[in-house]
Amino acid sequence: MQVYRERSAVITVGGAVVALAGVVTLGFALAGESSIGQLILGGILLVMGSLTAGIYGEVRIDARKVDLRMVPAPHRVIDIADIKSVEPIDIAPLKYGGWGWRRTGRRTTALIMRGGPGACLQLTDGSRFLVSGRLGRQLLTALR
Repeated sequence: MQVYRERSAVITVGGAVVALAGVVTLGFALAGESSIGQLILGGILLVMGSLTAGIYGEVRIDARKVDLRMVPAPHRVIDIADIKSVEPIDIAPLKYGGWGWRRTGRRTTALIMRGGPGACLQLTDGSRFLVSGRLGRQLLTALR
């Protein structure tokens, strides 16, 4: 089984900024008179930012299936037999709603870690799965 992992700089930096906002909020709340709301807000920002900064994409490929994950949350397993074709594609994250795990109304799901070259999996049911960045290039190479 081949396993590939990649972090998105946009998601990691965004999470770090939110966590830092939580630290600052907690700092101000603890330095003076604070309400319970400020402490709760600071704690929520710190936890959510830390969790977001730890997100990464993962692709696992073996002889029978391709497992696409946005760790620690969504994932999808696609049988090799369900892949009609694999084609290179240039992916612009904002066209699909940004970075991360994206679903569009056009029967397209995407795992977008960065813009640029990637892979488009055309499935036998007519849907598509896009994978960007280094993960997409490695997937393209492994399935061709």
